[in-house]
Amino acid sequence: MIGVLDPTTPRGAKIQLRNLSRRFGGQAAVDDISLDVPAGSFVSLLGPSGSGKTTTLNLIAGFLAPDAGDILFDDRSVTDVPPHHRDIGMVFQSYALFPHLDVAQNVAFPLKMRTKLPKPDVERRVAETLALVRMEDFGGRYPRQLWRTAAAGGDGASAGFASSLATDG
Repeated sequence: MIGVLDPTTPRGAKIQLRNLSRRFGGQAAVDDISLDVPAGSFVSLLGPSGSGKTTTLNLIAGFLAPDAGDILFDDRSVTDVPPHHRDIGMVFQSYALFPHLDVAQNVAFPLKMRTKLPKPDVERRVAETLALVRMEDFGGRYPRQLWRTAAAGGDGASAGFASSLATDG
């Protein structure tokens, strides 16, 4: 059933950060970082609190503008491209799930907002994405009904992750 989510096909854009910097007042949150992320890669940013992880992700997504440097997707600068035109999915630490929508509706939401897929295709993509994160039995549950742990994020984290993956088809 997961035909469109073929793990052997690289998906997503190559991301390059070139001498990226962002300051808040006199404090450097991100200081001259460069990073190459090949298309289809899964990357984690690890570091202590205040080391610039969230700022870097916000720069990539376009929620913040860099003070210096460049952000490229597939060798094209997106530094001046607004967030809604970057085609990026981002899972916030709070998972950003709508409490009045069940898991399947939360996963479908970005598809409905960012694509013109017919309803059967949206339903198929939601089912495939939930299966990918092993949540196919949770589509009818609401966020308050999901298991959570502070350490692992639990089902809420998986549902938020599925929502960001759904548009990547």
